[in-house]
Amino acid sequence: MQLFNSLQPGQCISGTVTNITDFGVFIDLGGVEVCLSIFSELSWGESAHPSQFVELGQEIECAGA
Repeated sequence: MQLFNSLQPGQCISGTVTNITDFGVFIDLGGVEVCLSIFSELSWGESAHPSQFVELGQEIECAGA
């Protein structure tokens, strides 16, 4: 839970893509895995498969709300 206690709203954090599904992408943030939904976090336009945005093992920056 140390990660959650250290995060601030809007803070960017690096994570690694661990899984890609039809509905979203799973990101490992250093011991905590989160799901970014294609319906809200990945695409604001036309729905596309998440693999069009990221690859397995890719390091990405995530911003908290």
